[in-house]
Amino acid sequence: MICLIRNLTSVIPPTNGFDKLPLPVETTQGSDLARIKWYRNILAHHDSNTMSACDFNTAWTNIADAVSRLGGLPMNQECKDLKVKILDQSNQEIMLEIKQAKEEMKELRRTMDIENSTLRENLRDLQDSHNTLQSEHSRDTENLRDLQDSHTSLQTEHSSTTKNLIDLKNSHRTLQNEHSKVTEMLKDPMPWNIRGLINEELENWKEDDKTFIETNGAKCILKCIEENCCVVVTASSGTGKSSLVRHVALQMQNEGYEILPVSNPKEIIKWYNPIKKILFVVDDFCGTYSLNPMKFENWKNMTEKIKALVEKKPVKLIMSCRLQIYQDRQMEALSFFQGCECNLLSADLCLSRTEKQSIAEFYLKTNASEISELYDMFDCFPLLCQLYSKNLKLNIVNFFTNPFTVYKEEIDKLQTEGAHVKYCALALCVMFNNQLKEEWLTEDVDENIKTIIKNTYEACKVLEGTSRLVLRDELDSLTHTYIRKDGEVYRTIHDKLFDFLAFYFGSVMIYCLIKNANSRFIRERFSFERKSNNDEFTIIVPTRYQQGYINRMVDDWSKGKVQDVFCNINMVNCIFRQQFLLHIQSLAISQQKQLASSYDIDNKSTPLIHCCFIGDIDLVKWCIHHCVSNVNHCRNTDKVSPLYISSAYGYTEVVQMLINNMADINKCNDEDGSPLFIACQVGHTEVVQMLINKKADINKCKDTGSSPLYVACQEGHTEVVQMLINNKADINKCRDTEASPLYVACYNGHTEVVKMLINNKADINKCKDTGSSPLFIACQNGHTEVVQMLINNKADINKCRDSGESPIFIACYKGHAEIVELLLKHKADCNLKWKGLTPLGIARRKNHTNIVYLLEKLNKQSI
Repeated sequence: MICLIRNLTSVIPPTNGFDKLPLPVETTQGSDLARIKWYRNILAHHDSNTMSACDFNTAWTNIADAVSRLGGLPMNQECKDLKVKILDQSNQEIMLEIKQAKEEMKELRRTMDIENSTLRENLRDLQDSHNTLQSEHSRDTENLRDLQDSHTSLQTEHSSTTKNLIDLKNSHRTLQNEHSKVTEMLKDPMPWNIRGLINEELENWKEDDKTFIETNGAKCILKCIEENCCVVVTASSGTGKSSLVRHVALQMQNEGYEILPVSNPKEIIKWYNPIKKILFVVDDFCGTYSLNPMKFENWKNMTEKIKALVEKKPVKLIMSCRLQIYQDRQMEALSFFQGCECNLLSADLCLSRTEKQSIAEFYLKTNASEISELYDMFDCFPLLCQLYSKNLKLNIVNFFTNPFTVYKEEIDKLQTEGAHVKYCALALCVMFNNQLKEEWLTEDVDENIKTIIKNTYEACKVLEGTSRLVLRDELDSLTHTYIRKDGEVYRTIHDKLFDFLAFYFGSVMIYCLIKNANSRFIRERFSFERKSNNDEFTIIVPTRYQQGYINRMVDDWSKGKVQDVFCNINMVNCIFRQQFLLHIQSLAISQQKQLASSYDIDNKSTPLIHCCFIGDIDLVKWCIHHCVSNVNHCRNTDKVSPLYISSAYGYTEVVQMLINNMADINKCNDEDGSPLFIACQVGHTEVVQMLINKKADINKCKDTGSSPLYVACQEGHTEVVQMLINNKADINKCRDTEASPLYVACYNGHTEVVKMLINNKADINKCKDTGSSPLFIACQNGHTEVVQMLINNKADINKCRDSGESPIFIACYKGHAEIVELLLKHKADCNLKWKGLTPLGIARRKNHTNIVYLLEKLNKQSI
């Protein structure tokens, strides 16, 4: 009630609030209400059932006064009456109940005290337990924290371990890949650095091939290389031989062939890998401008090995060659490389008008229509389109009518209009044979280079002292129009353009060129006489400069450029050789001896070796006279001796002279080929007889195991074979594949040789390492006469090769009906099977109907 009054009414609270006894002086309503409340609480919550009279009177007075002030006089009187009023019976009962309750409360208090004591004891125990639990909880919390920390650490370590495991797996995968690469590299005969250079070159091919325009010629050449093991692409310069060959090679790469650009035949042998399909690509394989005698000789000497590799498959060769070189009479010696020629100027392969139009539109865009009548003026039309696209300021009709006249006028202008340094930059490209190194223009160089640049400056009217850096800047300004930069070397943008520049500067500064040009340039570009087969850009040496030219050759010779001197294109001319010899004979004897005893700085070949290549008896005499000690000196690249070379070319007079001067009759090259071996291989009968007379080792074999007799039988040189047999050559001496002389003669169908060998008791059933007998191989290759001869001499008609094919089976497979009939006549077994197929079965599969008829006829007769 008091709570309601003080919160819901405006009664003023006492000084100390409603919860304390107000001061005696406070008599407000709020104070009286607080006073009544305070005493009520005292009495209600008193811990005893008695109180003192003094306390009672004080309490009664305070309460009564408060009630009187609140209720007025009536309430005051009520309080007075109650103070003296006698208790009634019911009040006595109440008192008794109170007394009884008091006793019960005392008992209850005792009980509660006991329980309270128990509870306190329990509370203490509980508090102890609680404290223990708190301690344990703290420990557990600490442990949990440690566990959480450990868990976090483990998670971190697990993440780290997982990452490390992933890294380890990646490393393992990388190592596996690297291991695979290393394994491949170990299997690969090619060093990794060479492989890297080739891959880089192929990437350049692919980039250039993006602009290649497909032609009928390209499709035909692709078909040829798919069907043949060796293809030679020929044409004049500028027709796109190299681009086409590379395009076809890249298409073969898509068919699973590994593409390997090579520059000489030894690289083919060196990089051959029997487990890979390889297409070797050779650009200008026998020379760039003219037939290179050394390159030609290398290909000639390696033909047998290359042929053996190619026949094994899947090795192929695609080669390019300038038409003038390919048609050189000497090239007839490379018959293996003439089996499939693709002449880009032939009616079948030349560019059609539509193809030329496509090329013109690609390079010339909208200008193409202006030259539509000029497409057929030059074979090098594709090159002309490319060149013009880089120099659009030229008159297009004039350019395509006579391009090199236009170029001549443009270069003349450089000189007449004062662009002497630019003019000189082009001249230096010629001086250094299209290989002008940037370092020669930017760094310290030897005196020889400085002299060449200085002399060219003078010839081009460039001020002395002009910085070489200015030359470099001019060369950079000529890029894309005349010059391209390959790495650190400046070259013309095409060989045809270089041919023209060489001819141009050969016309305007021939003396400077003869004195200063690269020795290879001197060797290839100048001719003393004009010939019908000369290239249009050959420089003819006027009479007044010819002695200076010979002096330059001797100067090169004295500097170790022996090969460049004796491989000079003029050395094929007998008159020139006489003129050259007269000059060197006019020199001091000491100088002649020095020249005769010199060695080439690159391959250590001697003048005598080169003179034996040429076959000039007077030059050979001169060499021997001034340096007889060189008679057995070999070239270091292939170890060929003078006697070996002269025997190979059949120069009998030279051979005799070398023998007379103590030449080693059995000195072999790096393949163990002796002079007798090469003479037998080529078929020089007279040389063979001379060597045999001098006790040459008649059974000395090459590193392949081939004997002189074997190779003579292989090539079908009947006279040589007879000569060797007469001189007790081992008639059954086999090469390393166990192929005998009789076997290889049967293989090639040399009937007379086969007859000669049989008559001299050759083993008629001697098999190769594959189990192929002479009869089997003759049946395979369709040599009917040889087959008849072998059967007549009791050859085993049913002798199968190791893989199971019989002679009649292979004849049926190849479709040689005449041989099949011959074998049937001599009772060949028609039931011998290969992989479940009979001869009749394979003939049916190959659709050889005439053979099927023969076999079915035999079957009917036997029934």
